[in-house]
Amino acid sequence: GAVHSIIFGGFSPDSIASRITDCESEYLITADEGVRGGKIIPLKKIADEALQQCPNVKKCVVIERTGNQVNWNNERDVSYKKLISSAPTKCDPEEMGAEDPLFILYTSGSTGRPKGVLTCHRGLCNVAEEHIRIFDVRPKSRVIQLASQSFDASVSEFAMSLCSGATLYLGPTESLLPGQPLVDQLQKHAITHITIPPSTLAVLPDEDLPALKTIAV
Repeated sequence: GAVHSIIFGGFSPDSIASRITDCESEYLITADEGVRGGKIIPLKKIADEALQQCPNVKKCVVIERTGNQVNWNNERDVSYKKLISSAPTKCDPEEMGAEDPLFILYTSGSTGRPKGVLTCHRGLCNVAEEHIRIFDVRPKSRVIQLASQSFDASVSEFAMSLCSGATLYLGPTESLLPGQPLVDQLQKHAITHITIPPSTLAVLPDEDLPALKTIAV
């Protein structure tokens, strides 16, 4: 039932620090590095710089993405891989109320200081139920996770999938690139539902996708 805030992987240390401070976060989850458009992004290095301004952060959980060596603070940093190695395979859900806080979504801050908007559990349930109804998502549906998990739009994809009993496909970044790589995944995994930006839809090759039933743009 902990409240979380999703932040963009391309943020500067100052942008990350301002959001951590504003919502009084005590834990940060990041990766050693990210890969975007074939370019390595030093996520852990950026996080380290941000955390210099955030003395109240207790732990930084680091996911191994590239495996390259990064700076490590033994008192603060925790390996996600080691963390889950001793975790139980079953995790009972926490019972939450409709008005209990779920996550904080921040504005871009392009016109001033970023403003946080608190979303409650009721809001997510309503979005998931409405998307399931509108897009006709069923237990045998296969939904592809195209939005980055550092982008709040990804919440819709995994919520409507898991709440409907559908299969959610998570692919490597390079396999979801606009054009032929994405088409190959749609065909290979018989994807039935996809949420896609207009720019990506515009460059999709004209190929047969018999399983695809719903395209949300």
